[in-house]
Amino acid sequence: MRKLLSVLVLILSVSCLISIASTAGAQNYDPNPTRSWGCPFPKGIAIYNDVVYVVDSFNHHVMKYDLWGNPPPSGESKMLIPPVGANFWPSFIAIDPSSGNFYFTDDTYNKVYKFNGTSWAPNPWGGYGGFNSAGGKFNGPKGIALDPSGNVYVADSGNHRIQKLDSTSGTWEVPWATSDPNGSIAPGQFDYPYGIAFDPSGTNMYVGDGSHRVQQFVNGSYFALIGQGQFDQPYNIAADPSGNAYVADNVKCLIQKFDPNGTRVDSWGGLGSGAGKFLHPEGIAFDQYGFIYVADYSNSRVQKFGPQGVEEPTTSSTTTTTSTTSTSTSTTTTTTKAATSTTTASSATTSLGSGQASTSTTTTKKPVTTTFRQPSNRVTPLTFPNVTRKIKIPSYKLNTQ
Repeated sequence: MRKLLSVLVLILSVSCLISIASTAGAQNYDPNPTRSWGCPFPKGIAIYNDVVYVVDSFNHHVMKYDLWGNPPPSGESKMLIPPVGANFWPSFIAIDPSSGNFYFTDDTYNKVYKFNGTSWAPNPWGGYGGFNSAGGKFNGPKGIALDPSGNVYVADSGNHRIQKLDSTSGTWEVPWATSDPNGSIAPGQFDYPYGIAFDPSGTNMYVGDGSHRVQQFVNGSYFALIGQGQFDQPYNIAADPSGNAYVADNVKCLIQKFDPNGTRVDSWGGLGSGAGKFLHPEGIAFDQYGFIYVADYSNSRVQKFGPQGVEEPTTSSTTTTTSTTSTSTSTTTTTTKAATSTTTASSATTSLGSGQASTSTTTTKKPVTTTFRQPSNRVTPLTFPNVTRKIKIPSYKLNTQ
């Protein structure tokens, strides 16, 4: 009897574990945005150290916000601008979380820029190169992504291929190319590839292209089409830690979620300018708390969405320590979902020489070095900037020089 009970307990335990594993990452998103904020021409979007970076192509720069849509306070840089200034036409952005390096595609001048968090690399990669040109030459580079090893991947759209910058050798390779100069709908080949993303494990790569499809590659080899027949223009893709893929469809104005098996499990949005609606969404990204940020291009705003039933964090997690010859003071602010706690402690120390001071920043998840003001729990109302501009309907027309 005891053996039978033990077996039953073991079976129930395994069943419970399987159930937990199967539902991990299955949480759907609330179609009503947690908040939104105005940004003139948002395209690519990425998040690093709890700072939201939004590519504003027409204004030749990259805007910075905190997780609640607030710009940096007075005295801090509000944007990233390379030395080329108005000759910078960025499209999309990817950030290496291990090195802090930023990478940008420029589909007007066919270049890829690198920024190390302090300075810009003096010589961007690229320049125009047509079909079957050498690696490192581009024709309308669009989406950009990194794998866990720090290799950079670029959707070389007009050349119907994916290029890879090897993080070890520093050279460009062309691991996925297309045999037809007009593009191909054959499995594993491309027709104006646009969005590209890896899941956090680096196992799955997703590529959306102009033939209204998203292809899934596993360990570098073509695996399957996901969401067949459900896309119009899948412009950008993001993947969560559970391997679910989120696709921003620029024409259907939807965000669609697919599980690792390619089954659609959630979608939200639709054409419009109201809360939760989109007008040509482009970039999409996650923060470390599971919230999704969408660059709602022609509505000139960023919308933020949270998993159903999950409250938005109210503060960032930072620790700052300052030491002198006589005293040491430490202040810690801890992220909670609805509350903030602060602890201050002082102790004597003589470890540093006279007049020396040390400042360090640590974190429980990712380092946070911003000093953005902390907002209240109030949801920010939708904002529509008073900007005189032309509405641009993105297309796949590319450089044909």
